[in-house]
Amino acid sequence: MSTLGELAKSYQDAWLADHHQAMACLDLEEKIDLGSFLFDLGRYLIAASLVAALVWMLRRTRWASRKIQKREASRADFVREFASSLRTIVVYTLVAIPVVWGFRNSYLHGYRGEVGPLGFAGYLAAILIAHDAYFYWVHRAMHTRLLYKRFHRFHHRTITPTPWTAYAFAVPEAVAMALFMPLYAAVVPSPVPVLFTFLALMILRNAMGHAGLELHPAGWASHPLLKW
Repeated sequence: MSTLGELAKSYQDAWLADHHQAMACLDLEEKIDLGSFLFDLGRYLIAASLVAALVWMLRRTRWASRKIQKREASRADFVREFASSLRTIVVYTLVAIPVVWGFRNSYLHGYRGEVGPLGFAGYLAAILIAHDAYFYWVHRAMHTRLLYKRFHRFHHRTITPTPWTAYAFAVPEAVAMALFMPLYAAVVPSPVPVLFTFLALMILRNAMGHAGLELHPAGWASHPLLKW
């Protein structure tokens, strides 16, 4: 009887250990979910708000003549774009879960050595160039007859863009945009500060690109270096 009792207790202890481990994993996943969602939500709100405030101020100066079109975005436009941007953030969060898991379990690796200013600039330049190429080809593919309707038509429902249009994607397009980070991280281990700087620059650039006001100086698009 004592042997059976010890065996039952050992099974109970093993079950409790597995249960606690499973609960700890679920708790970690919930924290990852919430942290990733709040991070992406925060950078979207901050970038869109900053660019929207800048546009509001510039439209009260001579820069107002650089407004791209006369039409003003309607309340319905804003609601649609903000709601779809929140949906995109949910997609980004879901993609982030396996990425964070991959880093925690050493399937993906970040660069852990010290990086000086030149090294930081080099890593940042590399990811910016890689993303520019990725975005160019993915965006071009989404304009093909095969993919446009399912991937990209929703984004072009926006006639008068605003900074809040930055994340206004259909779900397939949001997935395509989100996949760059895990693909790049799998190939190029990069310092975490570089990745966060890249993410901040990307959302700012995206909000600026949908500002509805030409924010770059005249001649920028035709300059031999800056036009890229």
